[in-house]
Amino acid sequence: MAKNMVLQGTSAKARFRKACLSAIVGNIMEFDMLGYSFKFGDIGKLIAQAEQDLAIDDIPEVFSRAKEAKSILYLTDNAGEIAFDILLVQELEKLGARVVVAVKEKPIFNDATMADAKTVGMHEVASDVITLGTDTIGLILEEVSDEFLSHYNSADLVVTKGMGYAETLTELELTSPHALLLRTKCQPVANSFEVSKNRNVAKLMFQPRK
Repeated sequence: MAKNMVLQGTSAKARFRKACLSAIVGNIMEFDMLGYSFKFGDIGKLIAQAEQDLAIDDIPEVFSRAKEAKSILYLTDNAGEIAFDILLVQELEKLGARVVVAVKEKPIFNDATMADAKTVGMHEVASDVITLGTDTIGLILEEVSDEFLSHYNSADLVVTKGMGYAETLTELELTSPHALLLRTKCQPVANSFEVSKNRNVAKLMFQPRK
């Protein structure tokens, strides 16, 4: 359903928007979170109402940044949802950027690893697939590999999936635009974005700390 929705887009901008929304909906796949549950059977319904659930919509700005970018770093979240991430990675590649996808070095909760990326065929879509060199939650630059850090520091745009990255990015001095794509699955994260719980968020962050 998600793939067909993206392909029905009549322009690059429309396909990009639909791919972003599908990637965000994929972020519902979360296990062992207190007070949160989901059903795989709900995915179709949530894709259909993705626009309605979009509480923060910076997708047009993200699209503009992506069109200008030569290199994009895409940070995945949970294992199951990277099947949806492929749709967005494809659209980013079509815009002319070299897209490097990063997964976790080792299993941590249900975060995607290299094995998951290979299972869904991410290597066939992205320009390259690497690991962070660590299994930490979110992004802790002191713990990532030199390879990852090189890609991170040189990226024209960083796309991140999920709440873990959103929570840690607020502690960093951002030197490039970061697109946060996520579902607000817990109240603290929803509060930090000043939206309701169980809403879709597409937030462009690029405000270096002074």
